[in-house]
Amino acid sequence: MTASSGRMCHRTALRRHARRAVLLAGLCFIITLPPGTASAQVVADATATERIEIDPLDVVGVDTTGALTVAEGALPVDMWRDTPRSLIDELLPRLPGETPSPATRSLMRRLLLTGAAIPPGEAEPGRLLDERAAALWRMGATEDLLQLIAAVPVDRRSPRLWQLETNAHLLAGNASAACRTAEDQIATGPGDDYWHEVTGFCQALAGDRDGALLTVAVLSERGADVAAYRAMIEALGSGRGAIPEDVEPTPLSIAMLRAAGRSPDPKVAEQADLAVLVTIARAEPFAQPLRLAAGERVAAIGLLPAEELYPLLGHTRQPMAGFRGVPARTPLKSTVAVLRETLASGQDRDDPAAAAVQVLTAGLSNADWLQATHFVAPWLESATPRTQPPASARVIAPALLVLDERTHAEAWLDGLAGNGEGATAAAATLQALLPLARIARLRQAQAWNVELLADWRQAEQGRTGARLRRERELAMLQATGETIPGPLWRSLLQNSAQVPGIELDVAFRAQLTPAGGARRVGETALLALVGLGRDGPQILSTASLELVVSSLRAAGLEADARALAVEAVSAR
Repeated sequence: MTASSGRMCHRTALRRHARRAVLLAGLCFIITLPPGTASAQVVADATATERIEIDPLDVVGVDTTGALTVAEGALPVDMWRDTPRSLIDELLPRLPGETPSPATRSLMRRLLLTGAAIPPGEAEPGRLLDERAAALWRMGATEDLLQLIAAVPVDRRSPRLWQLETNAHLLAGNASAACRTAEDQIATGPGDDYWHEVTGFCQALAGDRDGALLTVAVLSERGADVAAYRAMIEALGSGRGAIPEDVEPTPLSIAMLRAAGRSPDPKVAEQADLAVLVTIARAEPFAQPLRLAAGERVAAIGLLPAEELYPLLGHTRQPMAGFRGVPARTPLKSTVAVLRETLASGQDRDDPAAAAVQVLTAGLSNADWLQATHFVAPWLESATPRTQPPASARVIAPALLVLDERTHAEAWLDGLAGNGEGATAAAATLQALLPLARIARLRQAQAWNVELLADWRQAEQGRTGARLRRERELAMLQATGETIPGPLWRSLLQNSAQVPGIELDVAFRAQLTPAGGARRVGETALLALVGLGRDGPQILSTASLELVVSSLRAAGLEADARALAVEAVSAR
């Protein structure tokens, strides 16, 4: 197909009805691709969308590439309808990477992997795709990143995509793929220093010490600072020589040190990217304190299975500081300290449910409850309600819901409903959990209605933090579609009219409501995710959370709104 016929096909598409425009323009894009290359998923996603109203439509381009089908959770292909391109360009790089919130990570992942029509703008082609890939890297979602890049035709990939893909291969131990890419990049031009550094690593791995040292000399001639790089090349070749403390924790340097059996300075865990931290935590040649520091951070957000953290905790005795950004409070023990003590006692083997309750309770006290849920996930899987006191369900069922273990959570509620001994305590616990079950749409709450909240309020009186819990549950029920009777709101008026808490920025508040009301799906999700930030569901004020949840629901993101509401209630 010629370039002129491709342009004619595109112009014809734009004159059609919007839905047909997406299909025809997407087909034109596929036709113009070189044989054997992958195509963007615009057409596949367009067929599953009922309403598309983008006009004019800019769909022919690499920025529309997607890696999810509708069945896999892709957002609508018209999710950027009526959204200014400048807003997307401004906010996409600000998406939170290191968040322990499963609801936030799920929505963010789907937003970044969805192939969608792009509104017109001044940005150069490919920039949006680059930013989406970079955001996946910041999340530590390397498998998703590779999936997205694989959907991009080889001749349409930017230098940034090639480097991100190579970084992911280096961390995964796929040196052969990284070496092939470096060779190809240098063959097409002089290449930047990065590709020469990868080439030197490949030469050293292959035993070509002279070739590797020649690459070091070439880099030096190009003006690069090669002191640390030369030391790592020497360590690969001879196993000797000191490694400088100021080695940056890049994917390449970590891959080189791992291959050489040498450990970087423990300080690198404070500045490394999440994907790098996962590799550090799993690198057996590295020092145990470094692996623990890295493992703690990535296990706290679910990137590293907790089972891989437990042995690292057993190798060290010194108390750890609080989570990054959430300092441990004194005289309370940090959540990690409670986790370590629980492991040392063997309670996780003898009574996993009780062990999980201990760590989750510490998480509530230390404002890092979402992190705690990731730490105890294996114990929750093996914990059964049969031998547990009813009060355990009050702590365990919310954690199971946050981790999307709905069937297991319902089993705990069933255990309360059928509890013969201690029936009074079981009934009270079930009553306390039903508002959360209603938000999550569990079957036990199908017959529940807000009129029963008066009984729930009585059951909650006197419990620590009851006022905030009541406030949050009422607000999240309302945000997810329930009508709250006036007397229930009035029952909270005896408290101060000013509630402390972190508020959503006023500019975000002003944009979220109209974006959700107009069902601008991508814009609503983007504003909500950036506004929530890293620890949003745990520390954001109730009023701000209600605005976020109700806006997501108005935009049609019902499941995401409910998942966030469950986190908001459970984490406090």
